[in-house]
Amino acid sequence: MPDFKDSQTLGNLVEQFSRDAQSIVRYLLFARAAEYEGLREAADLFRRLAQNEAVYAEGHLEFIREAYDPVSGQMFGETADNLAAAVFSEEEDVAGLDPDYARIAESEGLGAIASWLRTVALAKRDHLGRLRAISRVTVPAEHAEARES
Repeated sequence: MPDFKDSQTLGNLVEQFSRDAQSIVRYLLFARAAEYEGLREAADLFRRLAQNEAVYAEGHLEFIREAYDPVSGQMFGETADNLAAAVFSEEEDVAGLDPDYARIAESEGLGAIASWLRTVALAKRDHLGRLRAISRVTVPAEHAEARES
């Protein structure tokens, strides 16, 4: 049997997961715009499409989970692993990507975007703290030790 972790199929699923996950947010934004414009039918359609995209993204993720979390690169599935994957990706954002992105936007004269990115970074720091706190009370000690070794 071919190795799924090294397959082009896994790469394709990860790409499709990313596209579908982004489509969910886009369609919800489109629905709000249509609602604001009084176009109820279009708003309803965009919401239904967002729900469909969520089903597709979750389906892709069910296969991808056999290999790794496409965001953090960590294993996931059980709550303890999911918490570890979430902490890992939030740590990366807080430590590097978010501050760098805000600095770049500021240096390019895009102050409003830099401000937005700093606000998001603050929220992510909060997310990270909350994830760490729930991990300490939720994850049995023996599972946490096994994950760390």
